[in-house]
Amino acid sequence: ASTSTTAKFQQFFRGIQIRPADGSASAGILSLNLRGSGAGFQVYYHKDTTYSEYTFPVAGVVTNSYEHNYEGSILKSSMANDELLFVQGMSGVNFELEFPYVQDLDDNLIVNKAELEFSIIDLLGGNDPFDPVGQIVVYELIEEDSIRLIDDVTYARNRAQENFPLIFGGTPNSDKYKLNISSHFQDMITGDASKKLLVSVYFKHEITGRAVLGGPSHSVSPAKLNLSLTRF
Repeated sequence: ASTSTTAKFQQFFRGIQIRPADGSASAGILSLNLRGSGAGFQVYYHKDTTYSEYTFPVAGVVTNSYEHNYEGSILKSSMANDELLFVQGMSGVNFELEFPYVQDLDDNLIVNKAELEFSIIDLLGGNDPFDPVGQIVVYELIEEDSIRLIDDVTYARNRAQENFPLIFGGTPNSDKYKLNISSHFQDMITGDASKKLLVSVYFKHEITGRAVLGGPSHSVSPAKLNLSLTRF
């Protein structure tokens, strides 16, 4: 193939894939900073006895790709009901929540606090070698393929990053996750926000962890919405 021009070279060489060896037994995940100053393709060449080198920086598209196989898993068998809810990093699962009757509440209500509460479910009887994922967040599900972080998350993140878990929550504490959705719930009441939410792992493309949570129909530890309201 001719590589006399940049366009012809790019057509010939579409990129590379870096992946674990098939059948690798190594546990863990490796992170690579392909935008760093030292990243790129190092080419060594010589003309007669003059040796040189040149670095081609990574300037094109960089993307992560993960595949998860849930065949035979508890997750696969639980997807038909809402007793258990699952969140997982990388390309793992999220779960959706909907409040179909929230607009039936009186508009003359001030939401002092709206808090989602999920209990962490131990499916292995204390023998789980992995801790629950360190941070989960909530997105507004605007359309089927359109989401955005709710205002409660963006406010906590932008105003006090170091205190983000204290303001929003979303970290495991006493075998529970508690998530502050007060501002968004107020907007749901007035019809200014979607009634559908998506709960996911924060920065999930960098995280390998997961969590199993009690869903609305869990017999012992159901999911809850804790509300404090004032009428005016």
